[in-house]
Order: sequence, then C-alpha cells, then structure tokens
Amino acid sequence: MKQTLILGNIVTMDEKRPFAKAALAKDGVFVFIGSVEDAKKLADADAEVLDYGENFIYPGFLESHTHGYLA
Repeated sequence: MKQTLILGNIVTMDEKRPFAKAALAKDGVFVFIGSVEDAKKLADADAEVLDYGENFIYPGFLESHTHGYLA
C-alpha cells in the first residue's frame, strides 16, 4: 500500500476546520487530514513525503485565467 504524507497549509473546504497542516493519502485516497504530528504517527516509515513548506494547497484548484484564443 503506497502512502503519501503531504505537508503545508491545506485548505480543507470544511467550515468546521477550514485549514490543516498535514494530510495522509493511501493509494491515492485521503485517509487523514489534520496536524503534522498526528499524520506522522499514522504514516508508514516508507511513506513518500511531499513538503510544501508554508505554501497553500487547494483541493481541485486550477489556474483558470486563460484567454480563449490562447487555449
């Protein structure tokens, strides 16, 4: 089972908890979103780590500012 630990300022789109610092995905499915400490406890030792520092991570966010004739 492949795991990915994602670190950064994660925008969750959840009104009760709009931001998190870490997420853990197993086989491409998010299984945990919350604190770095808790995510590291759940992650396997060989989990791939993607550390985005203080950058923001938006779910499904794409830069959509493109003029039609340039697309």
